[in-house]
Amino acid sequence: MNKKTIISLLATVTLTSLAAVHAGETSKQGWIKENGSWYFYQNQKPVTKQWQGDYYLKKDGKMATNEWIYDIDYQAWYYLKGDGSYAYSTWQGDYYLNSNGKMAMAEWVYDNAYQAWYYLKGNGIYARSEWQKDYYLKSDGKMASSEWVEDVTVNAWYYLKGDGSYARNEWQGSYYLKQNGKMAVSEWIFDQNYDAWYYLKSDGNYAHDEEKDGRYLESDGKMRETEAEKAKRQFGNSPQTQQAEKKALEQAIQWLESEDSITINDAYVKYLMEYGSSDKGKTKENIEKLKSLSEELQKENKKDIGNISNTLLEKYNLRTMPEEVKQSLNLYAASLINSVRRQMKLSPVKVTETMVMISEKIAKEYINDGRFVSDGKGHDAHAINKVVEQYGLLTSGDNAKEKGNQYYENAISVDFQNKDYFKIRAEIRESILLFLLNNQEYDHAQSIAGVNFGKSYKDQYFGVGLGASGHFIFVDDSYIQKTGSLPFKTTEISQKVRTDYEQKVIQRLKEHLATLQ
Repeated sequence: MNKKTIISLLATVTLTSLAAVHAGETSKQGWIKENGSWYFYQNQKPVTKQWQGDYYLKKDGKMATNEWIYDIDYQAWYYLKGDGSYAYSTWQGDYYLNSNGKMAMAEWVYDNAYQAWYYLKGNGIYARSEWQKDYYLKSDGKMASSEWVEDVTVNAWYYLKGDGSYARNEWQGSYYLKQNGKMAVSEWIFDQNYDAWYYLKSDGNYAHDEEKDGRYLESDGKMRETEAEKAKRQFGNSPQTQQAEKKALEQAIQWLESEDSITINDAYVKYLMEYGSSDKGKTKENIEKLKSLSEELQKENKKDIGNISNTLLEKYNLRTMPEEVKQSLNLYAASLINSVRRQMKLSPVKVTETMVMISEKIAKEYINDGRFVSDGKGHDAHAINKVVEQYGLLTSGDNAKEKGNQYYENAISVDFQNKDYFKIRAEIRESILLFLLNNQEYDHAQSIAGVNFGKSYKDQYFGVGLGASGHFIFVDDSYIQKTGSLPFKTTEISQKVRTDYEQKVIQRLKEHLATLQ
C-alpha cells in the first residue's frame, strides 16, 4: 500500500468519524440521560429553568429530583419527587403541596387522607397549637371541630363547633362559652337567649339547687327573680324608660307592616346605566356625579326602624334557621332590589327554593374554607363554583378561579349569625343600601340594580346567603347550561311565606307592647 492510498484511507476514516459525531449531535432531542442526570433537549440545546410536563429543568439543565424549587413565573414553591415529577395533594414535611403542585401559603387546605383541615402560614409551615381567627389548630395541625381544647397560653377552655369556629354566647352541655369564646368559670353570666342569670362554678358547670352570693339558683340553673326585679332589669322603672321602649316597638311594628322600598332618582338611574353599560360611562366626571347623588340618596333612604330588645325574638344562625325564616328574608331582600329595578325600568329578580339553597350552600362553603369576605382575598371562587356546578350552571376556569373571579356573587362584610329576624331584616336593608350608595365603587351597585355590565337577560334568579358574611347571589337564565346532579327549579316562592311569617313577628312585638304602661 503506497503513501497516497494510506492518506486517502485516513481522510475517509476522518470524514466518517466527523459525520458520526454530527449525527450524534443532531440526535440530541427530547429526554436524554447524561452522567446520571436527565436533561431535555430542544434543537440540540438543553432546556433550562422551565417545566417539561410534570418535570422541572434547573438552570444547569438537570431535571430536579428530591428537592424544592421556586418558579419565578408562577411565583410558587414546588417539590420534585425522586422520579422528577412534582408532588401534589400531599405533605412534604411541614409543608403541603396543593392539587396544582404549588406549596400552600397563607391558606386553608383540606387533606382527604387525614380527613382534616389545616392552615398553612405565610412561610408555608402548618400552624399548630394556635388560633387562626375563630379556628384552632391542634398540636398535630388539625383544625379542632366538635371538641373542647385548652389554650394554655391564656389558661382557658374553648369549644370548637362542627364547622370549626369557636362557640360564643352559648351553652355546650352544662358549660357556658362567653363572647370571647372562653369557658366561664367562677363567675356570673347573663344569657340573653334564656333571659336569665347563671353562676358557673370553678369547674365550669352551672350551679343549681343552691344559693350563691345571696341569690338562689333553680334546678335549671337560672337565678330566681321576682317579676318586679325582671321588669326593672329589662325596662327600668321610670316612665321615660317605658316610653322609650314603647316608641321603639311602635316604630318596629310600623316598619314591618309597611311595604318597604329603596328610593333612587332619574339622575342616579341615568348615570348608573351609563356606568354599567359601557366603559364610556366610567369617566371621572360620571363617577363624581354618582358620588354626589349617593350622598343625597343616603339621607333620603334613612329610616328610623326602632331598636327593640334583643330578648324579644329568637336568634338564628345559618345552620339552625327554619326554612320559613330563610325564605321570608330572601323575599324581603328581593323586594328591596326590585323596588330599585322598577325605577331603573329593568327586569326584577325571582326567588326560588333552588336559589335559597344555592345561596345557603355558598355561605356554608365560605365557612368550610375558612374564608370571610373581609379577609382581603376577594371572592371564594372555589366555594361558589363548587356549589353552582352541582346545578349545571356555568363555572369560571381554573385561572379565573385562582384570582377569585366568578359569575354570581355580590358579597358584603356583614355577619348575619346569631341574630333575630328583625335585626337580620334591618341589616339586609343596610347591606343593599351600602351596595348602591357607598361612594367608593359602583360595580356592585349596577349589578344589584340589574344593569349587569350591559349584558341582557330574560330572567334573573336571586338568593341571599345568611352566613358569617352576606352573600347576594344572582343567576342569569343564560348561565343555566345543562342539567346538573341537582335540578335547578325556576318556580318562584309565594310572597305569602313572607307575609305569614312577618305576621308572627308583629304579633310577638304587639303582645309585648301591651305589657308596657
